[in-house]
Amino acid sequence: MFPPVFGQRAYVGGTRGLTVSVLLVLLLAIFVDLTAIASLGSVVALAIFLVVSIAAFKLRAMTHSRPSVLVAAIAMTLLVIVMFLVETFRTEPQTFVAMIGILVLATVLDLVWSRLRARRAEAP
Repeated sequence: MFPPVFGQRAYVGGTRGLTVSVLLVLLLAIFVDLTAIASLGSVVALAIFLVVSIAAFKLRAMTHSRPSVLVAAIAMTLLVIVMFLVETFRTEPQTFVAMIGILVLATVLDLVWSRLRARRAEAP
C-alpha cells in the first residue's frame, strides 16, 4: 500500500502520487538510455506474467485449469527471464546493473514502508 500522502490533492492538479510518478518518469527518461528503459519494461512484463501464472496454478482447482499447461507456462517464463538476464548481462552490463539496482531499491523501500506501517498500526 502506498503512503496516504500520495492520495492527497496536488497543487498542480491530480494527486501527489501522480505528480511524483510524473517527475520520476521524466527524470528516468532524461537520464537513462531508452533501450535500458525498454529492457526494464520487458523484464517487468515477464515478471508480471510469471506472478499471474503462479497465482493461476494456486487457484487451478477453482478455475479448472490444467496443471500441465500452468507448469509449462511457469517453466517457460522462468527460462525466458533467465535467458534475458544472461543476455542483458553479456551485452548491456549497465542495463543489468540498473535492473538489479532497481530491484534492490524497490525491495528496501517496501521493507521500510511495511515496517513503518506495522509500527503505526501497533501504536495506541
